[in-house]
Amino acid sequence: MDISYENTPTKQCFKCNEEALVNLNIFYYAPTNTIILWNQFQIFIYENLNLENPVIKFNSRYEIIDIMIWDIYLACVDTCGNIQLLSINTVSKSLSSVGRGASDYMVALSLIKNNMALCLKYNSNSYFLCLHQVAKYFEFENQVQLLYSDALPSLQTPDKYIIVHESLQFITDDHLEILKNMFKTNVDKNHKLVVLSFDKLDVYSCIITCEKFQYEAKLVKLYSCPSEISNINIIEQDMHIVVTLAIGTVIILSWSDLKTPKIVHLNIAIHKSLVYKDSIIYTDGKSLWRADNIMSQDIKFKQFFVKQVKDFIIVGNQIICTTFTNLIYTFPIDSPESYLKHESIEYCPAERLLNNNSDYVKKILDEVNKNDVIAKKLIKERDYITALSLSNRQDVMDSVINHKVIVYDNYDDAITENKKAILTSNFSEYFEEESFFFLVKISTTTEHKLGNILSNAIGDLRIHITLSTSTKVIKTISIKVSEIKKLSFLIPLKSKLIDFTEMNVNIKIMSTIPGALDAKQKTFTILYRKHVTLHSEHFIKFNLILNRQQCLKRFEDPLSKLILQTSINNFGHLFEFEDSLKHRPSTKEWQLYVRLPDKYQEVFKNKETTKHLTSKKVTYFLQQFTSEEFLQSKSNLIFSIGNEKVKIEIYNDSFSSPLLKLSSGNIKILSSMRNFLSDLIYCVFTNFAPGNEFINMSSYAAIENLQKAVRAGISGSSEDLEPLIEQFERNVIGVLPI
Repeated sequence: MDISYENTPTKQCFKCNEEALVNLNIFYYAPTNTIILWNQFQIFIYENLNLENPVIKFNSRYEIIDIMIWDIYLACVDTCGNIQLLSINTVSKSLSSVGRGASDYMVALSLIKNNMALCLKYNSNSYFLCLHQVAKYFEFENQVQLLYSDALPSLQTPDKYIIVHESLQFITDDHLEILKNMFKTNVDKNHKLVVLSFDKLDVYSCIITCEKFQYEAKLVKLYSCPSEISNINIIEQDMHIVVTLAIGTVIILSWSDLKTPKIVHLNIAIHKSLVYKDSIIYTDGKSLWRADNIMSQDIKFKQFFVKQVKDFIIVGNQIICTTFTNLIYTFPIDSPESYLKHESIEYCPAERLLNNNSDYVKKILDEVNKNDVIAKKLIKERDYITALSLSNRQDVMDSVINHKVIVYDNYDDAITENKKAILTSNFSEYFEEESFFFLVKISTTTEHKLGNILSNAIGDLRIHITLSTSTKVIKTISIKVSEIKKLSFLIPLKSKLIDFTEMNVNIKIMSTIPGALDAKQKTFTILYRKHVTLHSEHFIKFNLILNRQQCLKRFEDPLSKLILQTSINNFGHLFEFEDSLKHRPSTKEWQLYVRLPDKYQEVFKNKETTKHLTSKKVTYFLQQFTSEEFLQSKSNLIFSIGNEKVKIEIYNDSFSSPLLKLSSGNIKILSSMRNFLSDLIYCVFTNFAPGNEFINMSSYAAIENLQKAVRAGISGSSEDLEPLIEQFERNVIGVLPI
């Protein structure tokens, strides 16, 4: 180390020339006057308070979280809870491993007396105090289980544990009697008082002996702290327990009155603290302070000259400390030269600041308010950038937002199953005949951090829903919402506007963002977009007898109906008028087929396959498909989709496997229904594997015969090909498991 001396020989500063990987902690062992500087990966040992050069340098192969020394033995606790025992050899200037002292999960370590180490161990959801003989390769001596009426905290990170102890050798008989009453056990001066914390919040205490016959100890909770504990110190004379909190508060516990502790608020936060006489010496990592007369109301603060203090110890009347710049200082505690002069002390009493400098205080508050405004603007700018980023990360939004679209053919069913649905149109539209109702559900997952984005915090939040066919937009709604948690929108649409073969539902969630140069020039950003395609199966109208609610308001007849009625009134005696929509010319009936599995009756009884239908129609759907007449090919089912009918029956010629036959005059609707029913039963074929036959060998012969027939009739009319098409659907497509 480089050494430099201040004006007084009692103040010294050393610069560590060793290449420290991490900032250094400091440990002192009084019997041999040894100082150890250490971090997670290195140990430097100095003798006789000579900090110029280390006697021993050691690089660890494991990460160290705590150390303890006795005689020539150095015990280290690693991150796995193992204790590594090392032997100090000052002659050869080396540390040699003498084995692993303990392999159970040790979380804290301390020297309780000569050649006896006290370890805090966690095992099987319980805590134990273990005694080990250091010189005998950390031989196990005794284990004391800690008992408490409530559950103790589970396993924490190593930095959450604190354990300190004190001998009862020099306490008064009065204090000894207090401890007996508190712990409800025999206590003498050979016992040890242990104070510990498992989570740096609650402080517990127990009495133990270093003998082998003790197997359990009852814990007494001394105090529950409002914030994290930085240190616990025991004042030996009065047996006071001094608990310092990271927020800068000191709690002094007296055994005679634990319910009313003395609470002192210091001037800075506390990273580490030590008790010196009637004072507390503490640091926040930036400066080092001393608070005198902590047991009285007249507390005096003095600041030491050192800065950026990492760790410190008290040796006699001297302080030895390390800094974050790897400097080591030694200086006397009681020397005036160790303190900054009064005018340079950063601490100022609140009375003097408020009474004599009110103008300055106002200026400070104004600056604080300005900073608050700037902070809020920064948060908004952060949200704007997040919103713009999310518009290009739909994979993230898909994990945050859920959507669902359900089609109802009856307003009563829709509003009964979704009582909190928002109506988006004129109320009378929900009672018009020949209408469908699109329910759009949007919700967010329970765990996400986009609360500001999915609300009006950044701008005008809107949900934009568009209903369209493949050729034109039918209806668009835009709804302003305050936040997105769980929303449902019910949109009515007349049947004549719907394309029953395919309808598109586009869902967009958008918000406004102000311009970069002009906040009034706002632009929309799309946070979430989703396209949903609805096919014919969503528009099935079941022949249910429903008690439909009626609107008392009289609807105006459509223009087409008024024209028809006027024509009948004026010219009905001359001509006969018919509604062309109700009397459609006959068209060719198409047939498509779906292969049925061996146990198709069980497939139709599976309610999971009808989860896209409304709840009332599921029962009807199952009744129709599971009826004995239908399953035995004695009856058929007819579904209404718009103005089209789809007939479904089981085709069984007793020679080949049964098929599901679908017939309709609209090939597009028929194809959609065929795909829908194929999806319902396709789960049967998920166990397909090589060697399992799903297509009969006779299918190949049918394909060859059809191929010859097509070649022979290719020069004929379309009517000659229609039977071949029907055979192809039945004998080829109908036997494929698709």
